[in-house]
Amino acid sequence: MEIRYHIKPKKTEEKVFIIKLDDETMGLANSAPADLPSWTRLEYHKCDHCPLSEQAQPHCPLAVHLVDLLEFGQQLSSHDEVDLRVVTQQRTVSKASTAQEAMSSMMGIIAASSGCPYTHFFRPLVRFHLPLSDNEETFFRVVSIYLISQYYADERGETVDFSLENLEKKYKEIHKLNLFMAKRLKGIGKEESVINALVKLDVYSLTLPRKMKTLIKAMEKFFPPTVDASSG
Repeated sequence: MEIRYHIKPKKTEEKVFIIKLDDETMGLANSAPADLPSWTRLEYHKCDHCPLSEQAQPHCPLAVHLVDLLEFGQQLSSHDEVDLRVVTQQRTVSKASTAQEAMSSMMGIIAASSGCPYTHFFRPLVRFHLPLSDNEETFFRVVSIYLISQYYADERGETVDFSLENLEKKYKEIHKLNLFMAKRLKGIGKEESVINALVKLDVYSLTLPRKMKTLIKAMEKFFPPTVDASSG
């Protein structure tokens, strides 16, 4: 499976990023760069809740797969206008966008499929990727996937969470991950556009736990009570 991001800045040539994914796991199948920079090492601004060890995993799996995007982002400012085209097996989505929005969208896919333990939950979103979805669409998809995961948890005899409490915890962990990744990138310098793309991505992880109950309530109108026609 492939997802292709075609990013065409106004003043430079188009850059095509091909995200290759394992069909079974939705993990990244792209090869890591041959010469990894020092900022990708696991211990460089390592997340304080990271369960990985340097002996088993010398490099941060997310940082490794951000190297090419970072090099591209150095050429752009956050608000540079770009023509963005995202091609999946199911659809092609085109939009007049900004460098920040384009990189933030691609960063979300890379993060979910990178091998980071805290983003693994989002891999079903990669399989059913909806390019450039708005906040409401993303919220609907995330909650739907979470509730499907609870169905499988129940099938396995595990504890089931329909209160979404654990989903809130997952987003708080993602927010912490984003903070440490921002420190990692700031330590390099000159990557303003990529850091802002990360900030844009993080806004959702920061605000969703606070607004989850409100958003659920707002969507209730789409789900009227089920009426058994035979009873009438």
